[in-house]
Amino acid sequence: MGAKYVWIVLPGVYFLVQAFSAAQYATSQGHTSVSLYCYMIGSLAHFCLVQLFVNGFDWGFTGVCIAISLSFAVRFLVVLI
Repeated sequence: MGAKYVWIVLPGVYFLVQAFSAAQYATSQGHTSVSLYCYMIGSLAHFCLVQLFVNGFDWGFTGVCIAISLSFAVRFLVVLI
């Protein structure tokens, strides 16, 4: 089960690292609210995706893993915008 988690979440970790780096860069430039919005919207997206994948599609553990990976990508997109 751990290997399955790693294989699904690992591609999303790239987006998490990029989002974290971009948010910290924006904070260092004086745009402190960017980091706040990045994590707030990413967490909200994660909550909604977990509800959709686990309860709606009945994907269970795989749905949680996919939701985590997609929420990392959402955080990255929020920072880019």
